[in-house]
Amino acid sequence: MKIYALSALCLLALGACSDLSTSVVCPGEQGASLVIEVVDAQTGRSVAAEAFGSWSTTGATDSLRHVSTVEGRAFLAAYGPPGTYRVSVMRMTGQPWFRGDITVVQGTCGPITRNLTATLPGETE
Repeated sequence: MKIYALSALCLLALGACSDLSTSVVCPGEQGASLVIEVVDAQTGRSVAAEAFGSWSTTGATDSLRHVSTVEGRAFLAAYGPPGTYRVSVMRMTGQPWFRGDITVVQGTCGPITRNLTATLPGETE
């Protein structure tokens, strides 16, 4: 009888535990809301290293940050809250690139990253 009672108690205790297979461990820092690949319209080459820009959403505005992958690919990134974004990207020469109505939604660990490509006019256009 004691064995059955102990077994039942163990089963109740296990049932009270949360399912560890569905637990989420978030990184200590927020990931980017937007990652923007910046390319030259004429050559198709990346020009992110020489580009700059800004983003805005309701209640927040900031400049885009330069980021790169471990392979050395350069991008511009926005680190902001979920919301509807407006973004501008430009180089010292040439016309700017604008996009609005970019929706970034909340994920389990912060905003879900949106990937964009900004195609900038060539320097001689």
